[in-house]
Amino acid sequence: MFIDSSIIIESLKGNQKAIKIVHNLKKENFILYINEVVVSEVLYQLCYRKKYDLIEIYEVLKSSCTFLNVNVTILDNSVFYMKKFNLKPNDALIFSTCKYYNLKKLLTLDSDFLKVSNEIDIIMNLEELL
Repeated sequence: MFIDSSIIIESLKGNQKAIKIVHNLKKENFILYINEVVVSEVLYQLCYRKKYDLIEIYEVLKSSCTFLNVNVTILDNSVFYMKKFNLKPNDALIFSTCKYYNLKKLLTLDSDFLKVSNEIDIIMNLEELL
């Protein structure tokens, strides 16, 4: 399952909904995937805007998630998805990564991803996760 930056950021900021989701992810030993976009968004939001420790947050990401590289095909497809679904560039890159690696579920708190819910399972709460 691909985990969007919104879950990670919100859980570390104290959002109870996100904390419960992360707790259950750990308990159930889900394999979590991220890409460069998620790393960039998490580091920016938590380390540059909220002053969390950069190395600590990066190490947590590396140890908790499997990294999927964005390639030229994913980039090309993301432009198509931006136009087709009216997605923002980072959201299109995340969605395109999921499609390229054949991931069926995207865990997020970002309602913009509901635009692609007919293409991939969008999980936004604990009930949908379990």
